Amino acid sequence: MRVFIIFNVIFFGFSQLIMAQNCSLDASLSKIRSLLIEKKSEENIKIEYLKNKPALQINNHVFPISENTHIKLGSDNSVEFFLQKGTAITDVNDPAFKRAYWQINFASKNACKQFIKYFNCLKYH
Repeated sequence: MRVFIIFNVIFFGFSQLIMAQNCSLDASLSKIRSLLIEKKSEENIKIEYLKNKPALQINNHVFPISENTHIKLGSDNSVEFFLQKGTAITDVNDPAFKRAYWQINFASKNACKQFIKYFNCLKYH
């Protein structure tokens, strides 16, 4: 039993270290920005990682990065956010704006998968 516990601690600790090394903050933000530009065809998309929350700001919307933020592949080339336990997507310009569900459309299913991958990478920063 002890060997199993030690193995799990080492394995999961090592896998998180590898994931963190493969997910640099700048690379993740850059990739997320390029995936969003692919669909919108506009260069002025604002992407910012908010260290004090932690959260990802896309234009004026703030997406919390926590264990209560669930993200999955939706239909029609979209990514769906489901927030739980009082967390919500907010708007920097409207303090009353709070949403527990949100959807972002992308150019392809592959772009959706890439977005989910890089959004999850932000959890390590």
